[in-house]
Amino acid sequence: MRVTYINLLGDRHPLCFSLSAYEEVLSTFGGMENLYAALTSESLAEIIHGLDKLLPILMKAGRIYAAEIGEQLPPELKCRPLDVLDASDPMVLGTVISAIQKGTSRTVETVQKNGEATPGR
Repeated sequence: MRVTYINLLGDRHPLCFSLSAYEEVLSTFGGMENLYAALTSESLAEIIHGLDKLLPILMKAGRIYAAEIGEQLPPELKCRPLDVLDASDPMVLGTVISAIQKGTSRTVETVQKNGEATPGR
């Protein structure tokens, strides 16, 4: 699992797009298309609304994963993430999109069966 971090109040908070986060995104947004529409909207209000719903999902999944691998966690926020960051900052949106992309990308490794090419017929 790949983890991305967002800095909030001087602490690095893990973000993860796990399968449970994906399930919650589907339930919250009705599909990935709706999530991407919200995050790439021309309307700053829609982007902020999307981030407000998405960040807690990614942070929850990030905390669960980080705790399971024994990573030291910062204190949980006592407020909404948007209360302590500037949602119009493009770095915030970039970090969130990076977390989703890292969680959805796949690495495929191939192993060659034998060292010789099969002759054509």
